[in-house]
Amino acid sequence: MTRAAALLLTVLLTACGAGGSLDDDIAGLQASLDAKDFAAVVSGADAVLDRCKADGADASRSWRVESMRIKALARSGQGTETAEKLEAAADAYEGKVSAKLYAQMGNYCMEADDNSGAIAVLDVGMKRFPDNAAALNAQIDALKAKAAASGDSETLKQLEQLGYL
Repeated sequence: MTRAAALLLTVLLTACGAGGSLDDDIAGLQASLDAKDFAAVVSGADAVLDRCKADGADASRSWRVESMRIKALARSGQGTETAEKLEAAADAYEGKVSAKLYAQMGNYCMEADDNSGAIAVLDVGMKRFPDNAAALNAQIDALKAKAAASGDSETLKQLEQLGYL
């Protein structure tokens, strides 16, 4: 059984009342994230969030799960999904999502060689936080440099179309 399947089975059994606590589920997601098993985090997050709701958990626990999912998406090179989840989280968890978080997730997308996804994350961050653009501009500049150095004309074209060149 793969680690992702084992985590999902544990989460589902726990959600049905056959396992440990919500904190155990959250710790399991964190362990998967620490082990860079991003697929396990992404696939297990919905069940843990459902358990948070069912258990009446405070928003900080739900935010912890959601933030792990967002990080796993970004680090696995799923930038478009990262941008979507960041936007939803910014609406759902007031005060938890910042320009700095968008910049960090954009950087993770770049590290995962998802330049198009990094652009998506950074662009929605710029639109949401126009007054806090410094951190986002630094990541856009890093992306420009990476694309120029590697001859990535598609990334440069996307940046130009969005007005960043």
